[in-house]
Amino acid sequence: MEPLRQLDITRKPLFTACLPNSRGVLDDHFEGWFLSFPDASAAAAWSSEGLESVLDLTNDTAWLAPPDAATRRAQVAAPGGVA
Repeated sequence: MEPLRQLDITRKPLFTACLPNSRGVLDDHFEGWFLSFPDASAAAAWSSEGLESVLDLTNDTAWLAPPDAATRRAQVAAPGGVA
């Protein structure tokens, strides 16, 4: 008990608890992805979109337009299209 006495805890605690088995998860959640390429030309060949595609995005809560299959097929079929 001496280690507890050295903490100089008050005799009138705010609360007491017995936790025989406690577990928790430290959640500092961040979701992201990163790609690396040997040079800029390899990155450009992989994707037609760069930082400029997201640079001016706002913190808006408006819904985006739904995906369009015809537009997607045209992008994939274009030379150097989306993978």
